[in-house]
Amino acid sequence: METHYKQEQSGSDRFLALKFFEYEITDNKPIMDQVHEIQMLISKLSDLDIKVPDSLQVGAVLSKLPPSWNEYRKKMLHSTDNYTFEQFQTHLQIEVQSRMRELQATNSKVNLVAETGLTMT
Repeated sequence: METHYKQEQSGSDRFLALKFFEYEITDNKPIMDQVHEIQMLISKLSDLDIKVPDSLQVGAVLSKLPPSWNEYRKKMLHSTDNYTFEQFQTHLQIEVQSRMRELQATNSKVNLVAETGLTMT
């Protein structure tokens, strides 16, 4: 019975590790929701006594970001700061909010141009 349990546990370990490594972040869902999903996988791995260091967690998220985040990824990879995963999440949330503000500003300009017939410079 113990052997069966260990085999089942090992299969579960491999399945969660595979999900963690294969997880992809897309532009189709909010980035922070997807980071939370990765964090849940890490938590489940931790429950199985598989510890994932903060640096690997941060690196995993950076590697999984979609192409629209390439500039952010480059900036973070060239940074000399060592972030905990929580600090990284805060940094990422600030970037998300900044992008949302920029998008809203762009949309406001486009709407103003459409309403007035002026051209954007």
